[in-house]
Amino acid sequence: MRSSRYVFSLAGILLTAVVASALVGACGGSAGHLTASVDSLDFGTVPIGEPASRTVRIKNESRRAVLLTEAFPSCACLTAEWLGPRSLQSGEETTVRVSLVSKDLPAGKLSNKSLEVHSDDADVPVLVVAIHGEVISTLSVTPEILRVGADDAAGRGEARVVKLRTAKGYRLKIQGDIVASPPEWFQVGQKPVPDGIDLLVNVTKDPTRRGVVNAKIVIKVLVDGGKLPPRVQEVKLSIQGTW
Repeated sequence: MRSSRYVFSLAGILLTAVVASALVGACGGSAGHLTASVDSLDFGTVPIGEPASRTVRIKNESRRAVLLTEAFPSCACLTAEWLGPRSLQSGEETTVRVSLVSKDLPAGKLSNKSLEVHSDDADVPVLVVAIHGEVISTLSVTPEILRVGADDAAGRGEARVVKLRTAKGYRLKIQGDIVASPPEWFQVGQKPVPDGIDLLVNVTKDPTRRGVVNAKIVIKVLVDGGKLPPRVQEVKLSIQGTW
């Protein structure tokens, strides 16, 4: 009797386990959910105005169909291209192409940017993919203001170095004459360097100069290379101080 009771008890446990497993499968239990192929999209460094795109795959890991309703980025500087709204069957995936529109962005890191994918997934109704990167200028000037003083007018000052720099894959070339105003106060030379041009600014000697200095140097620079068409940018260098 004891042996038969043991057999019936074991059969009951096995039957309960089979029924529970079937119920979990039917209800979708902990059978996965909507997933992204990456946690974040990294655009790296992007020169202002250059096109840049990244792609993320969205997959339905659950046991039922999931309806994708929306896919949109968190700011106007990003666009999302996808085939939706649409239903994803179990195991099916789709792609979302995210593009960066950088022409109106200031130079700097992309912060608090993301892609949101909305669906009727009960576990993950909103799937968030972080977006990283940095927008860089194709022409930077350092410093933008030169300070001068009495030592410069007396001929005891040193040449100032102004660094014109560009992004990787681009080239700089001075177009036309470098215009100083007043022209008799400054002599400007140029020296090519691997990532741009160094301007060498010397103050011409005149110990009789007195007063506040408010001068400028204007340079037209051709920026060429990369994925953008060649273009001329005007650089205005301010010179301030007191003789």
